[in-house]
Amino acid sequence: MNKTTTKSISKNSLRLTLLCFFVYYLAYLGRYSYSSNINGVIDYFSISKANAGSIATCFFISYGIGQVVNGLLCKRYNPKIAISLALAVSALTNLFFPVLGENSFELLRLLWLINGFAQSVLWSSIIRLLNENLPKNSLKGAILIMALPVSMGTFTIYGLSSLLSALSVPFKGVFLIAGGLLLAIALIWFVNLDSLKNACRKEREADEASVAQPQSAGSKRGNLEAGLLVSFGVLALFAIINNFVKDGLTTWLPVIMKEKYLLDDAISIFLTLFLPFFAVFGSTLAIFLNQRLKNHILVCGVLYLSAFLLFIPVIIFFNQNYWLLTLVCFILVACAMSGVNNVITNIFPMLHLGKINAGTLAGVMDGFCYVGSAITAYGIGSLADNFSWETVLYLFVAVCLFTILICAVYMIVARLQNKKKAQ
Repeated sequence: MNKTTTKSISKNSLRLTLLCFFVYYLAYLGRYSYSSNINGVIDYFSISKANAGSIATCFFISYGIGQVVNGLLCKRYNPKIAISLALAVSALTNLFFPVLGENSFELLRLLWLINGFAQSVLWSSIIRLLNENLPKNSLKGAILIMALPVSMGTFTIYGLSSLLSALSVPFKGVFLIAGGLLLAIALIWFVNLDSLKNACRKEREADEASVAQPQSAGSKRGNLEAGLLVSFGVLALFAIINNFVKDGLTTWLPVIMKEKYLLDDAISIFLTLFLPFFAVFGSTLAIFLNQRLKNHILVCGVLYLSAFLLFIPVIIFFNQNYWLLTLVCFILVACAMSGVNNVITNIFPMLHLGKINAGTLAGVMDGFCYVGSAITAYGIGSLADNFSWETVLYLFVAVCLFTILICAVYMIVARLQNKKKAQ
């Protein structure tokens, strides 16, 4: 293969991956437009933290259920139409939000249920699309690029919310901007997908035709499937806890900064920006750790151990006016949780070619993640209302410790089984 062809393959793969990146990046603006303005929502509707969190819970429930459904059905979808429609519906739910009056809080639940299900179409369809059309030598680059939109999208929407708050622009303006951008990317996707997909598919077919495919031993297949099933079960549990902690911090940090340290809304939201900004490094760290440790479960265990240790100084100094210490520790926890998320929803599905449909695996794993999100949105708000933020911190520590124990048991059992096989 000549240099020109190699360059052409690289360019087409990059273009398709970047298009997928921007779709998911902008989708996060329509996903967290509510959570990034939760202080404004509480004041506007005059509601409790638990009620405010219940709207996010509605989103996460429909998103989690939708991820499982769409993960199983995504092979039947035309990604051009499915993703364009999903983006358009999410855009409309955001654009409708600003017309809601102060007594329309219940209608917001329905809107965010619809938004959640619409957005659940995206991830499994994107991972399936990349997995089926990119040349295999481009998949590792795609994994790195697709690790970024979650953190960057969250950073952008919280930054936009902070900026508008500082400029005294009503928080509803965020929903208008998010909705407009979602409609724009839906149109760009619809117009450009077919040409990029076809170019990448031709290059993939040419690569596969030039490389002999090795036959896997039938005797190893049963062990491989059993090992994959166990890994899936452990990672599914880790996924729930991951988003419980990750979204718990992102959703409620502005409220903690406002209530505990008496910072105003603009500063509280601005400080939350640092969580997704530095979380990008956590996603990259997960790729590095996975290359070194070569074990998805162990990588997650190391990252959960880091989060556990970081929560300890926050608990010790939480009742003193050390908001900067709290912020720094939460930033580093967000890095660790972003790494876990990348392992579960990106690295694990993309690196299991031929064993299970990547879109199905990505969708189902992401669905488990949002079980944790659904719990944390309402549960943390209710816990803070009825007890205290200190109680919330103790719960975060407990769930991190639980994952560490699960990882330790898994590694011990795996090592004992390897010793038996070696004998």
